[in-house]
Amino acid sequence: MRAMLRMTGIGILLMLTACGKSGKLVPLLPDAPEGWRVEGQVTKQDVSGVGYSAMRSYVPAASIPGLNVQRVKVQILVSAKGAKDEDVKKMHLVSGGAFYEVMQVNGFPAFDTFIMPGENHALVVYPRSGTFVEIVVYNSQPEADSDGVGKSKAIAVALADKMDFKQIATLE
Repeated sequence: MRAMLRMTGIGILLMLTACGKSGKLVPLLPDAPEGWRVEGQVTKQDVSGVGYSAMRSYVPAASIPGLNVQRVKVQILVSAKGAKDEDVKKMHLVSGGAFYEVMQVNGFPAFDTFIMPGENHALVVYPRSGTFVEIVVYNSQPEADSDGVGKSKAIAVALADKMDFKQIATLE
C-alpha cells in the first residue's frame, strides 16, 4: 500500500515538472509599463518536440490622445532542439510578410518590424539561437505617418527595456 502511494506521489510530481516548462517563462515577462495594465491571464503553451512559450497581453489603462494602439503582446518562445522551423513558426505571434530593420536591443540582435497587411509593429529579439522574444504592437487603425510608427516602436522598446535578455538566453 505504501509503495503504491509513493509511486502515485512520484508520478504526480513528474507530471507537474514535466508539463510546465512554459511556467518558468512567466516571471521573465515584463510588468505593465506606466499608463498600461495587464489584460487577462498569461497564455502558456508547451508543444512536445517543438518548444514552449508564455505570452502576456497589455492594454492602455486609459485613452491616450494620439495613440492608436489597441493592445501589445509580449511572448517568449524557446524552441526544442531539433524542432522543425515550420512547426516553430506556428507558435510565433509574428507571421506573414513584413518590412524589417536589423538592430540591437540591450546588446542582442533584433528585427524591428512593420507587419503587413495588419499594419502592426513588432520587435523580435533573439537572446540566443532558437529563443525569441516577440513584442507586437496592435494598432487600432493604420498609422497615418512615421510619427505613429515611432510611437509603436517606442512602446515595444519600453517593454523590451524591462526584460532580462541575459537570463532568457540561458533557457533551454
